[in-house]
Amino acid sequence: GFLCVDGSLFNLFQKPGWHGEGFYDRKSQYSLSSQVVIMLHNLQIVDYVIGVPGSLHESTLFSHAWIYHHPQAFLGANEWIWADTAYPSLTWCIVPFKKPSGRELAADLKFFNYCLSSVKLRFQIQNQTDLDYANMWIHCCLILHNMIIDIQ
Repeated sequence: GFLCVDGSLFNLFQKPGWHGEGFYDRKSQYSLSSQVVIMLHNLQIVDYVIGVPGSLHESTLFSHAWIYHHPQAFLGANEWIWADTAYPSLTWCIVPFKKPSGRELAADLKFFNYCLSSVKLRFQIQNQTDLDYANMWIHCCLILHNMIIDIQ
């Protein structure tokens, strides 16, 4: 595999006053969903989807990604993307991560989730402007993440 994809939730401060129920996620919190596609060798983000309500499933979120519609722009011949069981199994999207019977995640998957969680913030969403503001913050964090990797 050349790339890896996973989703993450950005918790909101409280139930949004604007379409609040749509932000209620599978972990019984109010959040924004996000998804990043990274290069495995350096954790640089190459594609992402941000700013959708937390209730959206990862496979649906994936269908909004640029890579989903244009995998050839990211992957060469015989290259694929790693994903967990929430994602569709496609010729270029391999789903090897299954939670073992002991319910413990593999060390590599734990590390990936830890890196992804390092850019999280808490937001309040009361209107479209607040949602746009939260998305701009998340977008800035993703850009800074890549800039830091380039500098190192």
